[in-house]
Amino acid sequence: MSDSLNIVQVNSTDTGGGAARVAMSLHDAYRKIGHHSWLVVGHKLGSDKDTLPIRHDLAATWWQSPFWRAENEVAYSRFRSLRWLRYALLMASEPQRFSDWYQGREDFYFPGTSRLLDLPGAAIDILHLHNLHGRYFDLRRLPELSAAVPTLLSLHDAWLMSGHCAHSLNCERWREGCGHCPDLTLYPAILRDATAENWRRKREIYARSRYHIVAPCQWIADKAAASPLQAGMLDMRVIHHGVDLSCFKPGDRAEARHALGLSQKSQIVLMVANHIRRSPWKGFLAAHAAFEQLSAQNRQKPLLVLVVGDSPAEEHLGDVTIRYLPYVTDRSDLARYYQAADLFLNASTAETFNLTIIEALACGLPVVATAVGGTPEEINSWPGAGEKDANGILVPAGDSSAMALAIAQLLDDEPLRHTLGQNGARRAASEFDFNLQAAKYLDYYREIIT
Repeated sequence: MSDSLNIVQVNSTDTGGGAARVAMSLHDAYRKIGHHSWLVVGHKLGSDKDTLPIRHDLAATWWQSPFWRAENEVAYSRFRSLRWLRYALLMASEPQRFSDWYQGREDFYFPGTSRLLDLPGAAIDILHLHNLHGRYFDLRRLPELSAAVPTLLSLHDAWLMSGHCAHSLNCERWREGCGHCPDLTLYPAILRDATAENWRRKREIYARSRYHIVAPCQWIADKAAASPLQAGMLDMRVIHHGVDLSCFKPGDRAEARHALGLSQKSQIVLMVANHIRRSPWKGFLAAHAAFEQLSAQNRQKPLLVLVVGDSPAEEHLGDVTIRYLPYVTDRSDLARYYQAADLFLNASTAETFNLTIIEALACGLPVVATAVGGTPEEINSWPGAGEKDANGILVPAGDSSAMALAIAQLLDDEPLRHTLGQNGARRAASEFDFNLQAAKYLDYYREIIT
């Protein structure tokens, strides 16, 4: 084996959420140090030449091809509101697919998956799979893919372990085989309760597959070890997500506010999440209730809440202003928002290992976050962790009163904010450096291949 590897990563998209950011960051890093890297996606939104879309229309039958071509044109375009019509046409073109959808079976009818390994036009050393939901990947092809190329699965959520949902919240039915699902509307939603059948089908697929698993935190690693994924698992490793510390780093707050046109007199709470107001996982209703409680307090300074990643708007709750800002694609621009803020809030009801929390820590921001998923592995909570280690405050998910109390405590105590922020930046530098993450992945690739 030569020092240079041919690496193929697979994800639903090349931009957007955390999985896309992890995959694209690794893709860029591998190419910079001389590896041959391709990112294969279900829906290509960017212009990177080594990002390759899966074309289902090229692998479909003559009857199905026109429908897939239409799907390829409309998906993630400005015509997204017509996706229901596109999906209805696809269903009409494939009667069995329609029957499965109607009965609640998960949709695996994506014929381009069978040609995935041919897309780079070169022999592949390692196949690295990220999010496989998002209406683009035929999970039934996993056995043949993993037989052809050493395969690694990165866990960004729990969809691979369940009968339909990406996060099971407090439900533990995934351990025993699902069925009697308490919430079919959780993403990805299904029409009827076929969760037990979906769970069994996934387990049978995994039993015929062979793969390695990377978990970004111990919490989801423990879930994977108790899930159907163990049927095909050869090995598992925990590799934390990392961020670019040359970009996300402490900065001058006044200078950052001046560059962004923000008031020097306000206290600023920052939230960062894609489509936060309509996300089922980001807990914005509880966060909004916390801001309402803060607005009822007699605060010394006006409070500005910046919500990055949503449709532009502004609302006022007494002396609390909530300003919604669009998604920021440039990492340097996003870092300025962290540097301009006084603290960071993550109110999620479900989380695996949140990149925005790491970005906030790296920029020296104390964090208020809900104690869900792998978040307690990111946040050493005050006061329990002590003055030398604490970098934020953990609160129960959905508890707006606890959230408001924690925010007020940090806003009212500048020395504490400074101490927690310094601790966070120090921990990010030692544990959450993206260069460390990429190096660990490459070491694991070589270990798997040899």
